[in-house]
Amino acid sequence: MQMFKPAEADLEALQSAAKRLKRGNAMFAIAKKETESAKQTISDWLMAKRETNLETLAIGDMICIEGVVLIEMSSMNKFDESTFLAANPALHEAFKRDIPVKRFKPLV
Repeated sequence: MQMFKPAEADLEALQSAAKRLKRGNAMFAIAKKETESAKQTISDWLMAKRETNLETLAIGDMICIEGVVLIEMSSMNKFDESTFLAANPALHEAFKRDIPVKRFKPLV
């Protein structure tokens, strides 16, 4: 680990940035939980009141709850690593590598 001591002139601005980062991370976590909770509430209502399971819908299907929400089943081009690993473990191992990720952890 490299340690750096900022100059007094820079300390206040850096601490302010760290506090904003900490506050933003907390708000993001709360928003993510609220979003998932809202989606679950709508999914539960559809299952209970309209016997519609969102997990069984096909790509391209749409559901509209009038005045509430429009749900579109779309696709995302996402790599299925577990299937690739099962199908060809040697090739998976050849291409597997660590990818650097920046993680900022506020200390204020």
